[in-house]
Amino acid sequence: MATDADAADEVVYALIDDAGGRFSIDPRTGEIRVASPLDAETAIAHDVIVTAKSGDGSTTSQSYTIGVADVAEHVTLADGGVGFVDAGIAELSVTGGDGDDVISTHETGGGSIAGGRGNDTIEDGTGHETAVYDGAGADYAVEEAEDETVIVRDLREGAPEGTDTLSGIKTLRFSDTEISMEEALNRPPGEIAFAAAAVEENAIGAVLGQLSADDPDEGDTLRWSVDDSRVFVDEAGLLRLADGQSLDFEKVPLTLDVTATDRFGLLSTRKITGAPDDTAEWLSLGDDSVVFDDIGVSEFEISGGAGADHITTHASGGTARGGANDDTLIGRGGDDLLDGGAGRDTIKGGGGADTLIGGDGDDSLWSGSGHDYIEGGDGADTLDGDTGNDTLDGGAGDDRLIGWFGDDVLDGGDGNDRVDGGNGDDTLSGSGGDDTILGWIGADSISGGNGNDVIDAGSGGSFADEDGNDTVHGGAGHDMIRGGYGDDLLHGDDDNDTILGGHGDDTIVGGRGDDSLEGADGSDQFWIGSGEGADRVDGDIGWTDLVRIMDGSGPVYGSGNAIDGEGWTVLVDDGHSVTGVSDGNATLSQDAAGIITFDEGGSVSFAGIEQINW
Repeated sequence: MATDADAADEVVYALIDDAGGRFSIDPRTGEIRVASPLDAETAIAHDVIVTAKSGDGSTTSQSYTIGVADVAEHVTLADGGVGFVDAGIAELSVTGGDGDDVISTHETGGGSIAGGRGNDTIEDGTGHETAVYDGAGADYAVEEAEDETVIVRDLREGAPEGTDTLSGIKTLRFSDTEISMEEALNRPPGEIAFAAAAVEENAIGAVLGQLSADDPDEGDTLRWSVDDSRVFVDEAGLLRLADGQSLDFEKVPLTLDVTATDRFGLLSTRKITGAPDDTAEWLSLGDDSVVFDDIGVSEFEISGGAGADHITTHASGGTARGGANDDTLIGRGGDDLLDGGAGRDTIKGGGGADTLIGGDGDDSLWSGSGHDYIEGGDGADTLDGDTGNDTLDGGAGDDRLIGWFGDDVLDGGDGNDRVDGGNGDDTLSGSGGDDTILGWIGADSISGGNGNDVIDAGSGGSFADEDGNDTVHGGAGHDMIRGGYGDDLLHGDDDNDTILGGHGDDTIVGGRGDDSLEGADGSDQFWIGSGEGADRVDGDIGWTDLVRIMDGSGPVYGSGNAIDGEGWTVLVDDGHSVTGVSDGNATLSQDAAGIITFDEGGSVSFAGIEQINW
């Protein structure tokens, strides 16, 4: 305001310097007013020049400085990279523009700082400020530099917010979350280490081992958790079985996921599999269908239940019992006792001197390479002896027994059995039932037992068919065949055989070789042929015994004690006689003796014969 000496003159005011249009003045009162917004962050004072003009035309001028008071506000910086220090009143927020800004927060702290686009530097001396970013937390990498500043890198395509360097910032705010700087820099726990302890099988509440993990963040505390309620981790990091819990070596190994979690929820997980030390025990597998392999300490005994079990014994041998279902029992190299029990079982002995018992049901049993004892039990069983000197007992039922290699003892037992000795000097018996017995290779001893049996000796042996109407083939070799009771068909086949018909009306065929054929009780038939060797036939005293010439034919001439056929001649000994000759048959006196000779070689001396047939 200006004073004129002439009171009647009017004074008019004007600004000859309005600080770039920032101010205006009332020409009558001289009141200076703000013409455009003032920014204390740009300038804290502005100079203006005021002119006062009197009515008489005289003027005067005066310069003034107008201060700009700072207020808290939301500050947005210009583009191009700006250096900003919040030195006045602490701003509500500061937002950088495009470019590499350098922003220092107020000494008393303030609001949030957004660097905006570019590689910005934000310095907070108070440790209370929040740095703001427009992307989601996963769009940025946050890491601590060696000088303890924090580097925030924009991972989005083109990195619109660049790479910022922060110091003293307390919190990071993203579009989807707000986290403390401590949490943002937090690193997960390191790999979990586990030092396993020796655990005795069936020990209740045992310590399984020691857990540990390194956390890279100083002062962090780890919290342990396990995904199985049977175990827990105590305060010392020991992995323990819960009260009442124990481990069984024979069951599925304990498999756990153990987790170490830090205070911000970052975690490290390790899978731990453990089993106790095995101890020998009387092991029951229960009623489920179980596959069990005794690979630890050899159990005293392994017993299956109601399920269809698959049990393999220890390599050193063991005892396994199958239970009531269709079980599979497997032996290894040791001496095993394998008992299938009820059901259609499969039993394999492996090496060692094994005892295999099929039990009830139609079982299949293999002995393996040792000298084994195999018992089929009830049912239609299959027994294989393999390479050792095995003993096979079919038991009740229609069984199939094969000795294969070795000097085996095979007994079919009750039932209509097939008994096959295979290679080796075997002892074969059909026992009860109508059996088929095959000797094959070796000097076998064969007994048919009760029943109507078929016996094929193979390469030689001695045979007793006992009761029943049996058929026996001696095969190659020097055979000893005893017919026993029944009307038997006995074949010596090749080589020098001895055949005893026994009781019954037997048919005895010597075959090739020098054979000794004896009928004993019963009206027996002896079948002979030319070129088959020098045979001896004895029908025994009494009965009506017959010699049949298998290749006899053509006209026959009888004279006295002689009968001449085409290619053969019968001469009856003195004291005996030919009592009649008809077409294809000659009758002799009771228990006649004599000799039959063949033009092509061979002869048969006979005694106790009443008929000759051709």
